[in-house]
Amino acid sequence: MVRSMTGFGRGEAGADATRVTVEIRTVNHRFFTSTVKLPRDYAALEQRLAARVKERVERGHASVSVELTQDGAGEGRGESTYALNRDVLRGYLAALDEIRDLARLEGAVDLTQILALPGIFERGARQPLPEETFLPLASLALNAALEDLIRLREQEGSRLEADLVNRLGELEAAVERIARLAPEREIRERVRLSAKVRDLLAGAEAGLESRIVQEVALLADRLDVAEEITRFRSHVALFRETLAADAPAGRQLNFILQEMLREVNTMGSKANDSRIAQEVIGMKNELEKLREQVENIE
Repeated sequence: MVRSMTGFGRGEAGADATRVTVEIRTVNHRFFTSTVKLPRDYAALEQRLAARVKERVERGHASVSVELTQDGAGEGRGESTYALNRDVLRGYLAALDEIRDLARLEGAVDLTQILALPGIFERGARQPLPEETFLPLASLALNAALEDLIRLREQEGSRLEADLVNRLGELEAAVERIARLAPEREIRERVRLSAKVRDLLAGAEAGLESRIVQEVALLADRLDVAEEITRFRSHVALFRETLAADAPAGRQLNFILQEMLREVNTMGSKANDSRIAQEVIGMKNELEKLREQVENIE
């Protein structure tokens, strides 16, 4: 099944007041690469989670974000604690006393004004969730996010496959038109070359006649595009087989397209016919569009 390299997936897992959320975004890349953003306390788990992503994603760059939310107060976790910052308060009071002395001011400062001063209270750190509790939740959320990601990548891949198949049909129709035009063009070229040969032989030395005939015969063979047409049809068949295979196909499809373009270029160089040349130009255009789409395939 064809999969796009671009996609997004989200998964959650929770227990009691704790919830882990994982989001995965993937974009095009020649190989597999990943970045995993974890809460600071669990940074050591990055490689383990990245390896899990690599098991399901063959190509593309994956950006993984893992968030931990603790809303309740289970076993003291999740509670927001605040403490008086005595050093900051002492600094404020000393500064107020200095202002009174310098400006010779009188008046009291009430509690409301003191509480409004920044930095009077500092938020206490949450108690970290043990790694043996965090990892299973993160794994469950990651699995859910990967399933969501793959579902979206396959949906987009189905749309890409439909477009590729349609363009293959256009290419097949074009090469069949060339196959019908080629014999007519070959006959015309042989007639033209025969006339040239007669003119050359009329004034040629006796020993050169056979050599001229041989060279003209070789030139006529070089105008034949039957082999290129046969190979192109074979490449199209292989392209379809690769699309239908249940494996990542992007790299192989790209290689097949290169071979298809090689055959089309050869047809164009041999054409010497305006109608065939127009077909070749159209085929190159379709191949370029195919290449752009294949760049999105895993």
